[in-house]
Amino acid sequence: MRNALFAFASLLAASPALASSYAVDTHDARATALAFSTLADADDPSAVYYNPAGIVRGRQLHVRLGDTLIIPLYTATIGGSTFDVERKPVPPPHLYATYGLTDDASVGIGLFVPYGLEITWPEDWPGRRLSTFSSLKNYFINPEVGYAFLGRVRLAAGVQIVRATVQLKRQIALVDSEASIDLASGTWGVGGNAGLQIDILKKDSGMGLLSFGASYRSPVSLDFSGNAHFSNVPLEFASSLKDQSVETSATLPQSLGLGLAYRYDFSTVSLRLGFLANYVGWQALHELAIDFEDPALNIVTPKRLSYVWWFSGGIEVGIQDRYYVRVGGMWDPSAFPADTLSPELPDADRINLSGGLGLRYQGFEADLGYMAVLLQDFDSTFAPLPATYGGSAQVVTLTLGYSLKL
Repeated sequence: MRNALFAFASLLAASPALASSYAVDTHDARATALAFSTLADADDPSAVYYNPAGIVRGRQLHVRLGDTLIIPLYTATIGGSTFDVERKPVPPPHLYATYGLTDDASVGIGLFVPYGLEITWPEDWPGRRLSTFSSLKNYFINPEVGYAFLGRVRLAAGVQIVRATVQLKRQIALVDSEASIDLASGTWGVGGNAGLQIDILKKDSGMGLLSFGASYRSPVSLDFSGNAHFSNVPLEFASSLKDQSVETSATLPQSLGLGLAYRYDFSTVSLRLGFLANYVGWQALHELAIDFEDPALNIVTPKRLSYVWWFSGGIEVGIQDRYYVRVGGMWDPSAFPADTLSPELPDADRINLSGGLGLRYQGFEADLGYMAVLLQDFDSTFAPLPATYGGSAQVVTLTLGYSLKL
């Protein structure tokens, strides 16, 4: 019984702190193709997510919407045998709109899912008493307002309205059988974000456009309440393995991104280079206390995550301001210590390689981005289930848009 509750605690602990196995940054196809290195010069509505300062682009109405297909190909090697998660695609959508009130003031809004994956392990695998299914989704509604001044500085700020849900299924070992448990929880939270962009060199300088950007997202406090549902429970365990409520509190981590971008226009060809360094405060989760309806079952789960910096870069070549080719790369280290990494969140250091294409024509936009997420083997010493986690994820993002000058 306590192992079952420990597994639920582990997922709740990771869900608000959201280690990188569930984090999703692919909220725009162009940004995906450039490994998210658009922070310094983001100039379309996806700036609502990547850097809200970029929504200030004069008098125009601009809309972008799309979807991402994520196929997790995670593996766990235990005692010489390798087990694969189910190859079930996960499609987190995105939608943005911005409107220029004046040449120097704009508003925008975005809807996206920055944490949202499902992981299904085989029903009979050795870790079934920790997890057979885990799902985490965080839906963000993010209105913004921005202003430009001095001809080269843009500032913006917004509110994050968050709906968070989490679900875990697994088996419970009894004397001569196994019962099942399905745990689900949800909550709402509110936070804020802000962004800055500075054009160090302006486009008419003769030396190209050089931009600096910074973007910050605040922590979001989440007070979870949910239920534990037990099934296939033998009569002799019915009094202890009974449906009940659970509660806990946790925090989405703060993040800070710093970026540079350089663009130079030749006669018919443009070249853009971008770089991003991003801090994520995973250390917000040191441990998690879970309160059950039956106080005898209350537990504390250690996680001891650490903060991380991840880095990315991208190159974009444009032809006649209509056709675009993009490539990118990213290094994303794991926030987990080896002794707390469990199968609900099979994390590891990651190397991400990306690329994509773009088209612009009379205000219409179409972008396609691809990213290969390559997990480096991570040896977990988690006492209930030592394992080596690895594998990959395949990501494809399609975004369509339209802009109208006012």
